[in-house]
Amino acid sequence: MSASGLSGGRLRDIFALARLGCELADPDKVTPAHLQSAALKLRGERVIAGRPGHWPRLAEIHRDKQVANDENDAFLLLHSLVLNYDGDPWWDVHPLVRLDERFDRAWQSLSALKTDPAPR
Repeated sequence: MSASGLSGGRLRDIFALARLGCELADPDKVTPAHLQSAALKLRGERVIAGRPGHWPRLAEIHRDKQVANDENDAFLLLHSLVLNYDGDPWWDVHPLVRLDERFDRAWQSLSALKTDPAPR
């Protein structure tokens, strides 16, 4: 994945990924592996704001592309765990946050609920 794909389109994150990728590669050329390592480091810095109860909500936002007008979703937006996209407004979980295993577990749980047959 490219730096722009890992950044969610946030210019600040593109620069951070590029800078860290260059630092990791020095003196060699930057490779996708350097960018992946940079992304994992920046992921750790981003998700530190996440609380245990946030992960299921992040999975829902990723699925629905919508946020609620409440304190919890405002917190996720404030700390850039969720990004707002222009045009017809929609929201999604920051790509770096989606690299976290806690998000992955919440996403798998939500996906399993969707595929389970309804009880009769």
